[in-house]
Amino acid sequence: MRCRPRPPSPWHGAVGSGSVSPPVLFLRTFPPPGGAGLPTSRSRACASHPTSSRRRSSSPPQSGVEAACLLTVIEVETGGRPFEAADLDPSDGNEPALLFERHVFLKRLKALAPGLVDEAKRQGLTVSKWGGPGSAQYADQKTSAGRLALMAKAAALHAEAAYQSASFGLFQVMGFNYTACGFPSAVAMHAALTRGGVATHLAVGIAFMRSKGLLRKLGAHDWKAFASGYNGTAYKKNAYDAKLADAFARWTTVLRAAPVSPAAAADPTVLKLGDRGPRVRALQETINAFGIPLKADAAFGPATRRAVAAAQVELGQTGTGIADMTFVTAIEAAPAISRGACEVASKKEIKEASQPARIGDNIKVAGQVGLGTVATYQAYASTVTDTASQVQSSVDQARAAKETVTSIVGEGFMSTAGIWVVAHWQAIALAAACATAVYVGSQLVRCAVANYRAGRAA
Repeated sequence: MRCRPRPPSPWHGAVGSGSVSPPVLFLRTFPPPGGAGLPTSRSRACASHPTSSRRRSSSPPQSGVEAACLLTVIEVETGGRPFEAADLDPSDGNEPALLFERHVFLKRLKALAPGLVDEAKRQGLTVSKWGGPGSAQYADQKTSAGRLALMAKAAALHAEAAYQSASFGLFQVMGFNYTACGFPSAVAMHAALTRGGVATHLAVGIAFMRSKGLLRKLGAHDWKAFASGYNGTAYKKNAYDAKLADAFARWTTVLRAAPVSPAAAADPTVLKLGDRGPRVRALQETINAFGIPLKADAAFGPATRRAVAAAQVELGQTGTGIADMTFVTAIEAAPAISRGACEVASKKEIKEASQPARIGDNIKVAGQVGLGTVATYQAYASTVTDTASQVQSSVDQARAAKETVTSIVGEGFMSTAGIWVVAHWQAIALAAACATAVYVGSQLVRCAVANYRAGRAA
């Protein structure tokens, strides 16, 4: 889902500006992409969706996320354009917006048809690694016609590998995620997007985000965590998180999200931003037990608000970030979320929830402080001489050490650096101990993070 530059969404001018709450969509009752109600092949698509699907679609899928959040992702990914403009023949459906990734195609061909790798290279369909959003591998995809021509060329060589190597639709979901989206193959997913209309685009995007545990991040407006899981660990190269935040700010303004009602603000049973006390701590512990990492500090701050919103989304409620009795009752009765939901937790979140991670982090920090202290002392000692006796003592120690070592290994071994090492062996030993602490602490954190994300430890 590499983000490519696109003009502002044309939907902005079409959305009303009345003072209304943003609509909320729920996925609980909508059929998954691979199940009843959505096609998994071109023939089924023809039977269930007319060719006028560009203008008609079935009821929207349900996600539990504010419409502003979904519109934010859509704007950043495709600018609100679900179809390729150069696809002028609707008889076989409307080609979804796409972007072909040559570096992915190389990997997929090696896995699916290694004998075609050389031919793909000869045709200019592969590159060894991703060069960035403005690299030469996208030079022939600046127009809709160029993208369609390239896609057709790759599909002619190997259809499944080609469709696995492109991102499609409103949410630009990569084809190799077909299983997470409920399809038997990337070809089937492409066929559904081609014939299914906007409702299928929404269903595919929501199914993908839910499978990766990203709906909670999106509903909580945690743009960095969402960007990392949705756009990849190199999201900062695209400023993807900043683009999401900017787009969401625009959409919430357009949709005029309603503020907290005065009744909710005055209700003592409702927990909200700024509240403190044992009830807040109990709520935080409940959220932790539910499977969302959160520090139980009895303070309802921004982190708790995000966690509440994430839990609300997971439970199929509106992600308001306000813990009313409906939410509290639901989360206390709900089973813990699946282990996979922890896989996208950030290191910061895991450190707050995992004692082994905190211990490892403390050891690491202590080692770093020790190294800094040793370095500072050595810098100070090398520039300040207290007394002549101290200088003479250091010289005598160095001379004695030199004579001892020289008698064993010979004159050629000793050098200025060697003398310094012998004279400062205590500082070197202390620095080595601190460096070991940094390494051990880092390894403990790494193992704790891996165990937490795998569901093996808290």
